Amino acid sequence: MAISTTFQEIEKKFKSFKHKEWKSIEEYEEYYLRDLSERLADKNYYTDKEGVEREIPAINHFPELKEYEVWAEGYSVTGYSQEASMLGKVKARSFAQACHILMCKDYLDWMEKINQPTFKEFANPNRWDYDPSRLTYWGCKLFWSKELANK
Repeated sequence: MAISTTFQEIEKKFKSFKHKEWKSIEEYEEYYLRDLSERLADKNYYTDKEGVEREIPAINHFPELKEYEVWAEGYSVTGYSQEASMLGKVKARSFAQACHILMCKDYLDWMEKINQPTFKEFANPNRWDYDPSRLTYWGCKLFWSKELANK
C-alpha cells in the first residue's frame, strides 16, 4: 500500500491551526514528513511545492537500538487539563516500535496488578487505551520530545 501526500495538504493543515504552533510552513513540513516516516511502514510519496514527487522511506536509520522518550501531548477537556507528560523511556529501532514496547509493558504491568484480589472487582481486562495505528494513548498523540508534545 502506498500513501501519497502533497505540499498543498500540508499547507492546508498548517493554515487550519487556531494557534500558530509552528514558526513557518517549512518547519511544519519537516515535522510532518518525519512524523510520516516514523509512523508508517508502507511506501510514502511526497509531492513538494514545485511538483516534484519523491519517496519518503520509513525510518530505519538506527540498526543499533536507540533510547526514545515517549511523551503524551497535553490536553484540556471540560475543565480538566494536563501538561504534556513523559510516559517513559525505552530502547527501540524506531519511535513507533518504542511506543509499542512501552505501551505493551505498561499494559502487562497493569494486568498483573489487577489480578490481585483488591483490584479484580474494578478491572476491565478488555480495555486498552493505546491505539498502535495512530500512536495515541487515551486519544492523546505520542511524541518523541517534550517540545513537540507541548505544541
